[in-house]
Amino acid sequence: MTVKVGAKLKLSKVLLRLGACQEAREWAEDFSDGQAAWDACPRGDWMLWLLAAAAAEAAAAEAAEAAAAAEAAAARRNGEAKRAEKLEAKARELRAEADRLWDDYWNRRGKTVNEVRARWADVVREHYPKAPTAPVEA
Repeated sequence: MTVKVGAKLKLSKVLLRLGACQEAREWAEDFSDGQAAWDACPRGDWMLWLLAAAAAEAAAAEAAEAAAAAEAAAARRNGEAKRAEKLEAKARELRAEADRLWDDYWNRRGKTVNEVRARWADVVREHYPKAPTAPVEA
């Protein structure tokens, strides 16, 4: 997996924006780039959290883009060309933001949702090789 952090954006700042715990942010301070941190991370739960948090942020941008595009289409149908153009521009901006978020966090370009889910499964298998057993009630 490739975890990218922009040259101007420190990993701990990304984690803060995403709402990571203090312990994870402090641990990340020792790393200059996201890939090194990912490769060295001893906590599978942190890795899964990061995947989910990054996906949620990008998915929110994608949902906002879809809403703006739908609103633009409705405006066009109603003959509101100027409003439609503004909404279409907003949808393009949101699409670019979603693409940037996916790319910044995990270089998603060209990856399918199933490939992302497979990576989550890889993290689980790597860090939690034995499935937990449910407690047996007496």
